[in-house]
Amino acid sequence: MRNKMKHKHIVWILILVTAGLLISCTDKSAVKDPEQIPLDAPIPIDPKILKGTLDNGMTYYIREHKKPENRAELRLVVNAGAILEDDTQKGFAHLLEHLHFNGMADYPHNSLIDTLERIGIRFGHDLNAYTSFDETVYILEVPTDSLPLLKMGVNILENWACKLLFDSLEVEKEKGVVIEEFRSGRSARARMFDEHIKVLFKGSKYADRLTIGDTLVIRKAPHSEIKRYYHEWYRPDLMAVVAVGDFKADSMLTWLRDTFEPLPRPENPRERELFQVPDNKEPLYSICTDKEATVERASIYYKKKPIVNETAADYRQTLVENLYFRMLNARLAEISRKPDAPFVRASCGKGNYVRTVDVFGLNVIAKPGRLLESIEAILTEAERARRHGFLESELERAKKQLLTGYKRSYTERENRESESIASEYIRNFLRGESIPGIEWEYKLAQQEIPGIHLEEVMAVSEGLMTEENRIILVEMPEKEGLPVPTKDEINTIFEKVAASQIEPYTETALTEPLIAKLPEPGEIVREKEYPSVGVTEWTLSNGAKVVLKPTDFKADEIEFTAVSPGGWSLAPTEDLVSAKIGAQLIQQSGVGAYNVTDLQKKLAGKNVRVNPYIAILSEGMRGNSTVSDSKTLFEMIYSYFVQPRADSSAFNTLVEQYRARLYNAAADPESVYNDSVMAIMYDHHPRRKPMSLEDLDKMDMKIAVDFYKDRFAEAGDFTFVFVGSFTLEEMRPMVEQYLATLPTMNREESWRDEGVRFAKGLVEKEIYRGEEYKSINFMLLHSPFEYSPAEEFYITAMKDVVKARLREVIREESSGTYGVSVRGNISRFPVEETSVQFYFACEPARVKELTDKLIDELERIKAGELDPVAVEKVREIAIRQRENNLKQNRYWLNELKNIYFYGDDPEIILAVDDYIKNLSKEIVVEKAQKYLDTDEYIRVVLYPQK
Repeated sequence: MRNKMKHKHIVWILILVTAGLLISCTDKSAVKDPEQIPLDAPIPIDPKILKGTLDNGMTYYIREHKKPENRAELRLVVNAGAILEDDTQKGFAHLLEHLHFNGMADYPHNSLIDTLERIGIRFGHDLNAYTSFDETVYILEVPTDSLPLLKMGVNILENWACKLLFDSLEVEKEKGVVIEEFRSGRSARARMFDEHIKVLFKGSKYADRLTIGDTLVIRKAPHSEIKRYYHEWYRPDLMAVVAVGDFKADSMLTWLRDTFEPLPRPENPRERELFQVPDNKEPLYSICTDKEATVERASIYYKKKPIVNETAADYRQTLVENLYFRMLNARLAEISRKPDAPFVRASCGKGNYVRTVDVFGLNVIAKPGRLLESIEAILTEAERARRHGFLESELERAKKQLLTGYKRSYTERENRESESIASEYIRNFLRGESIPGIEWEYKLAQQEIPGIHLEEVMAVSEGLMTEENRIILVEMPEKEGLPVPTKDEINTIFEKVAASQIEPYTETALTEPLIAKLPEPGEIVREKEYPSVGVTEWTLSNGAKVVLKPTDFKADEIEFTAVSPGGWSLAPTEDLVSAKIGAQLIQQSGVGAYNVTDLQKKLAGKNVRVNPYIAILSEGMRGNSTVSDSKTLFEMIYSYFVQPRADSSAFNTLVEQYRARLYNAAADPESVYNDSVMAIMYDHHPRRKPMSLEDLDKMDMKIAVDFYKDRFAEAGDFTFVFVGSFTLEEMRPMVEQYLATLPTMNREESWRDEGVRFAKGLVEKEIYRGEEYKSINFMLLHSPFEYSPAEEFYITAMKDVVKARLREVIREESSGTYGVSVRGNISRFPVEETSVQFYFACEPARVKELTDKLIDELERIKAGELDPVAVEKVREIAIRQRENNLKQNRYWLNELKNIYFYGDDPEIILAVDDYIKNLSKEIVVEKAQKYLDTDEYIRVVLYPQK
């Protein structure tokens, strides 16, 4: 279950919309359009929503929506979280969330999960929940192609609302799971957050209400106290039911009324208080160091009173603020790309942190030893914006980006996922966020964004940064020779920036085309159809293949990938460090005449993304665009092949970014552990050696660039895959112009077998690092296999059966861990091999016990001690997943890429239905016997230092 804010680092929610559409942003404020939205008009509620309140005070939101088809997103929202706990109840809100999956009147013990998995609903994905400071939300996706299943979903919401059993045994077991969840999240960042929260919410109850709670209180919690919290706060006047999906709204309303109106409104209920965070006249500081911290970072927060948008004018002001934050973030990103920048990354934003406080924040991750410089740099940029504002060119770009986001949302409004819509209604119930619908929002955006002036945007900065309500949070490694900033030093920086002369921002815009001169178009020399899967294959005059699948899953989306055999397997070991960064360097350098900053400015207002990559056995590209920007997509693909830019500044910046990440990585126990796992797993092969600080001195820009150019010099062995809302005739001229003209040398090549293999035999290692009383247990089983599509499917199914069984045995029955990760991997090149990895955190004293249980469960499955129902659950989940997958562009893109890379027939995609149908207990047992050899494995355990 997701537990928001329990020990995450401090973040804020940025209300930003993505980039795109070229549009004229002329001032239309003088035009008197009778269809315009008056700015004094109240923000309406989307007419597609049925929203109301039952007699007992329960709120409901109902919306018909057919994406995904035959699915409904159901939510129970409880306006109660950790903040309402008494001192004797710390952690009970979160514990109660857990208990709702372990015993309710209609679903005793663990039968809720069992029942839902039998109909293809995945625990942790379709079935989940989260708790935060202020609320608890229960999440369920159910099929709607069966009326009984949809009604069962409503029944589950009812059980969550009022039918918790408080089974004594289940309560005690779940206490153990919650404590293990707490343990799994402990780290240097968690320890520093524990200190930050005391300052961030000083004088407020929030300062003493971490969502995860107090483990001592949880361990000793009398059941009567847990019940008291439940009965006081789980009541209809503090609840909302949200239903969005492929159903009839009128029928859903009837079911909700029949189900929830009988819930009684409590007499003399306890007041649901809103807890305030007091103002602070003087700046507050939390400066934390930790021996296991890895980076230097600072957050500068300014507390603000929450604002609820009530009128169109209020909404317009959020657009103005959006433009301000978008432009300031662009400037910070531009600085970060400079080699002499003091920071690796910086950003700003405004959002809500808890119910009664919004924050404006500046956040920075510094290069080693340069935190004070970094704080000065971000404050200087914010001050530059306050004094001088922004350029017209910056504002025009930001407007284009913002309008593109709205246009994209409007165009895809029927294809928006129901889950996203449900989240919006949850925010309306809890925080009063407006829900007018994208039609109204897009209309207002079109009406108002073009007329927003620089003066309005500049005014946003006034009042954002004040000495009052300022909070500074600092995190540092506790390391010899690394000075820790003091309050006085940071105060001095604020004074210095306020008194300094700051020049206005300037820029020089490039107007050159992305591609100066194009060659004559090439040709499509061969065409092949696969009508059963709707795929067309073109072979080009330069030898490249293009695979196209037009779809209607999205109204305006083209997904693309390209792949070629080779990868960094072809790099000599002595050049490997440089070769690995080749694609990343080019991506951060730009193309042609445009460095990456100028390129981003050039592409402002276009919805295009292209990222080259180099992997172990292949190189290629990934990206997407809208239909209107497809020409630019092809221009970018062409440019990354033909005119990649080698930028020494980008190289130096990239090296420094790696240095900041690796600078103190050796102090982080989990980083050391993960590197150790990698080394041990591959028998310390030099080509799988994790990157270290020493490797940075070996990085060579020329080697990196030359390797990239060599990998993309032969387009003839590339396969390009396009999936999305296009026609073949639309794509044909662009393919002929931009792909058929890519360079070819008629070079025969493939990947090289590096000789990397898993360590053989029984390998067990122990790593002793870290101060937290926490262990991590990693185990890998590997076996040779002979590939077939059916074998791959059944190995995956076997892995899913094992994962479900280990969840029941190690988490639910033993309370031994928060969760067991089980991952399967199929390798076809350079050798055919399959592996299954197990990973979980637990109490150090229980490592052996839980490992033995894991192995015992594997042996039981191999011996056939497996309930056929466990296999039926996996089958039903596979059926439901496949229904969704077949209507996802990304699924088809990845499947087709793999099919062509491995030389398979595209029609094998259709065979999956038969594999699902034939799945049985006997097949799962057979695969377990074949691939889960517990006599030989690799196991690495992390124990605390002491």
